[in-house]
Amino acid sequence: SSGGDAERVRVTELFLVGSHNSAAYDVSVSGADALRADGGGGAVRRALNATADAIDVGGAISGLAQCQSATVFDQLWHHGVRALDLRVAWSVAEQQWYTAHTLAAPPLSTVLADVA
Repeated sequence: SSGGDAERVRVTELFLVGSHNSAAYDVSVSGADALRADGGGGAVRRALNATADAIDVGGAISGLAQCQSATVFDQLWHHGVRALDLRVAWSVAEQQWYTAHTLAAPPLSTVLADVA
């Protein structure tokens, strides 16, 4: 066959360049608000939301939650990344999927458009 050595390479022998929390390049407090506990979850949920508001959790940890400085498109196109680490969360308030790393990152639809 024409594949040569490529046909004999095992997946466990491959080295793929990847990025950790690939979509955590734009973590924002407004995005975090979309992921906050929403609606009738009881006293504990309301208390957690009130505590988060009082101490500005989003602002305090947004710098720690950002893992990348390049968009997923730039990671793929300019930096040679071939393995993505994408974590997602559903926003009840906005009824859409977001990528997430502690706080909300870009909407999943934005990241998928970068990959397409």
